[in-house]
Amino acid sequence: MRKIAVFASGRGSNFQAVYKKIETGEIKAEISLLISNNPNAGALDFARKNNIPLKVVRPADFESALLFGNALLSSLKEYDIALIILAG
Repeated sequence: MRKIAVFASGRGSNFQAVYKKIETGEIKAEISLLISNNPNAGALDFARKNNIPLKVVRPADFESALLFGNALLSSLKEYDIALIILAG
């Protein structure tokens, strides 16, 4: 099964739509990680309720774009992510 990460920063409606398509078997994948740059994103609540691992990674928490990018890559490698979905 292909492991995917979803990047979302808002309510999570696109994230939830992808989740539902996976649950019905229309998308053959597994959401292995949610990454958000917004610690108040509604998508985080949905991930918690559905036992989806999550990380908040904010650019402002890093001294440079390179360090921010490296943190994102590290998270993706940690969860063995094959595909990223940008969900708003």
